[in-house]
Amino acid sequence: MMRLRTCALLARRGRLALLLTAAMVSFAGCGGDRVAVRGQVWLDDEPLPRGVIKFVPLAGVDGPQVAADIIDGEYEFDSMSGPVTGEHRVEIFVDQPLTPGMDDPEEYIRLGGPQGLVREPQNGVAPQFNSASTLVAQPSHDGGGAFDFHVTSVPSSVSP
Repeated sequence: MMRLRTCALLARRGRLALLLTAAMVSFAGCGGDRVAVRGQVWLDDEPLPRGVIKFVPLAGVDGPQVAADIIDGEYEFDSMSGPVTGEHRVEIFVDQPLTPGMDDPEEYIRLGGPQGLVREPQNGVAPQFNSASTLVAQPSHDGGGAFDFHVTSVPSSVSP
């Protein structure tokens, strides 16, 4: 009799372990299936020296937004950090030096100290490629993991 109860208890524990394992596997897959993505970014027909590229999932795509550095015009996500499959808005930002004079004390004073440095840094890429991006990419496992982007800079607001 004792042996029968022990077998029943072990069977229940085995089913519980199997259910927990199945739940963990399905939970790990939540948020979509990530894809390795790579490509090039060109700013005004030149490779973008330094910047950031973001993939933001569009409606109906369940997953996080992801970002990668652009170095010498190239970016890359591996399959652990890349975007999930589906349609994404793509945003591109340029790394630009902050206001001139930050590293030069004489220039800093000439520009008016902190009061002369109150402007926001410029992005350098036209808004239709970042804050109001119209760029779209659809990463997938069947060959949809390479995306190149050609963007333009913000027109200069300085008058001659």
